Amino acid sequence: MMKYICLIFFFLSFIVGQELENNNSEQEQEQSVPEEEQKQAQGPTGIDLFYANRGFDLTPKTQALQWTNKVSTSFYYDSNIFLNDGADRQDDFVSAVQLQSDVRYVQENWQLGLTGVFRYEDYYDENSLDQFLPQASVDFTYKGKSFYFSFKDSISRNTTPNTVDLNDRSPWLQNRADMIMGFQYKQLTFEVSTFHSYLDFEDIEGDYENYGQAYTMKYMARQNVTFIFEVDWDFINYREAQIVAGDPQSDTLGVKILPGVEIAFTKSLYLLLQAGLDHRTSFNYVGLKAFFVWQPTENLRFTISALRQTLPTFAGDFQLITVFGLGSEYLLSENIVIKTNFSILHGNPENGATSPRYDAGVIFVYRLFDGVEFEAFCNLAVKDDSNADFTWLKTGGGINVVF
Repeated sequence: MMKYICLIFFFLSFIVGQELENNNSEQEQEQSVPEEEQKQAQGPTGIDLFYANRGFDLTPKTQALQWTNKVSTSFYYDSNIFLNDGADRQDDFVSAVQLQSDVRYVQENWQLGLTGVFRYEDYYDENSLDQFLPQASVDFTYKGKSFYFSFKDSISRNTTPNTVDLNDRSPWLQNRADMIMGFQYKQLTFEVSTFHSYLDFEDIEGDYENYGQAYTMKYMARQNVTFIFEVDWDFINYREAQIVAGDPQSDTLGVKILPGVEIAFTKSLYLLLQAGLDHRTSFNYVGLKAFFVWQPTENLRFTISALRQTLPTFAGDFQLITVFGLGSEYLLSENIVIKTNFSILHGNPENGATSPRYDAGVIFVYRLFDGVEFEAFCNLAVKDDSNADFTWLKTGGGINVVF
């Protein structure tokens, strides 16, 4: 951690002079504001306005201090609580209560935030599965004329079906820290991002950590076209290696090179595409990151995403996954939003069968009045795996109160 701190101070000392030199030119630019920026200054509209305009004014809110809370109650049906199939498949009804609180201190070019989520789930038949699932995070963001920096650290508790003991679930803790530091000079941007993720299973072996860095160079050829060259590395460290096919899991180092391009065709049409070589130990494959957003009207937005990379797994040293996703958001009326999503995940463990998984869902949100929303949802997941097929349906609804 000390080397990251030293690196931060090095960048800060280097850019102070640049920041001072930019002050005069920045003041001159502010004297004449283009029409596009004036339109943006008018605030969000359509779907964005629906998300921004919400909540009772019950907590202190000033220009600097922002405190927002959300209380959610829901009741839903879970068709497969242990994610298995056949005679072992079990269903249940679940009621849940969740409180989310976000406190944020905002200044002109930086902000600090604290977020906490407290969720309790009550299973009607399987009382042993009743669980408290807390989450907490802290984040900091700084944006200057030629330098930006962000940091986020989060910890969460969750449960997952136990692959060793049938019809059992295993609790686990995850801690993840992300840091991004970037320096901008004219059309050039150099960015360093660092991450560290640690999973701690409480009652089974399989703890591991995954950490690495990415170095990205961006060149803005035009105002709406940016070329990207990214080099990443990451390391999977199995702290409690399992025995797979007679051998313990091995720690692995991955390296990837992802050139790409970022294009803003119009204000409502955006594309990010990166593809290149990804290497994990003695395994080479094509890595991919793609994100496409199209908003034909202020009330309708479509997204398409694709990702291909390696991850830690219980079925070998690592797993190659390919994920393709589609999503939409439609503001049906001033108070109604309908969101849909569909994704295909294809997992290919180094030792084990391939496992395509299909997920589809729809969410209906009706704002009764500012601060109170009714939400209904339906999610369906199907996994086609010779070792662990399952079909999983979750459907229900609830009330959200924002203040």
